[in-house]
Amino acid sequence: MGRRRVLASTPLYDAMATMDTVTLVRSAIRGLLTAAGSELAGQLRGVLARDDDYAAAGKPACDYDDAVARAGLVDAMAKDARALPAALDEQQLEPEAAQAAALLASVTGQDLEQDAAGVFKIARRVAPDRVISVVDPDARHGHKTSARGFDGYKGHLAADPDSEVITATQATPGNSGDAEVAERLLADLLPGDRDDVAGGDSGQVAAPAAGGGRPAVYGDAAYGSGDLIGRLDDAGIYNGINCQPRPRSKAASPRTASPSTWTARP
Repeated sequence: MGRRRVLASTPLYDAMATMDTVTLVRSAIRGLLTAAGSELAGQLRGVLARDDDYAAAGKPACDYDDAVARAGLVDAMAKDARALPAALDEQQLEPEAAQAAALLASVTGQDLEQDAAGVFKIARRVAPDRVISVVDPDARHGHKTSARGFDGYKGHLAADPDSEVITATQATPGNSGDAEVAERLLADLLPGDRDDVAGGDSGQVAAPAAGGGRPAVYGDAAYGSGDLIGRLDDAGIYNGINCQPRPRSKAASPRTASPSTWTARP
């Protein structure tokens, strides 16, 4: 095995359908009632105010062209969603029910907000780590580029360009940064921690000797965090990761210069 590694990532598209806020919250309520079991579900249904048994999947009936009707649906469903966790307070739940309750709290908190009058509305913001489906709660909105979005996960790999062998793989939610997994992908090249060292006082172990030559890592700028570059430098590994170009200084541009610095053309 050689001592060079190339890092790369690609979108992993999820087969689930992305849900809007109404479908997401209603599905989470339905999921909790299902996971709770018949006895507890019966108790929970007693705190629900909407005329909805939450038995069928999908969006509830509503005149979605009517703004008042939409607002009333969102408020009523939000109050049902808030009432369920309160009814579960101090109860010992089975793992499946506890997970469903946590998911309901998450989707309600990320998408809904309450105004001064106590009315719940869809928040005019996007939560940083927004759950996009109760079918696969770990999937996320991702962007491979600023113009190319996807829903699902990212697949990351490290490969030896000489042998074309894939040496490591990782899967992360679609909204995660590539740099978050870079060190795990390079575990066979990077020195270990002090706990991995038997004797000695350096706190590091040498990079693998197989393959000969100086180790090297290549990848796009998304992998080039300061922490990783520092670790590569400390380990004597060649850093071939692309870096973002430095932003041009606005002060150097005549378009943004202060009027006091302008000079008349002779």
